[in-house]
Amino acid sequence: MNDACSSPAEASNHPGPELNSLLGRLAALLAALEAERLRPLVVDINGLAKLLDCSRRHLERQRAAGELPDPVAVGNKLVWRVSDIELFVKANCDMARYRAALARR
Repeated sequence: MNDACSSPAEASNHPGPELNSLLGRLAALLAALEAERLRPLVVDINGLAKLLDCSRRHLERQRAAGELPDPVAVGNKLVWRVSDIELFVKANCDMARYRAALARR
């Protein structure tokens, strides 16, 4: 038997384009869920520097000038809530807009 005349049983072993599309979307959804599950709730100043792609010293200056959301103390360590930083960035890193958005929360 040649390849052009394969039986229906052989053809059913190969997923169709709709199934491939569905499997691709399912894989993307699972990857997104896993990424969300592994997302940290807080970051220290080094993590914040990585998150915002700037230096630790720059963040220290911004914090001293009141240009960053307030950190929270966890034991003797200062950390920032990732949700606060996301809101701050959505407010274009503007403290007045951030505070207004925080008040609406």
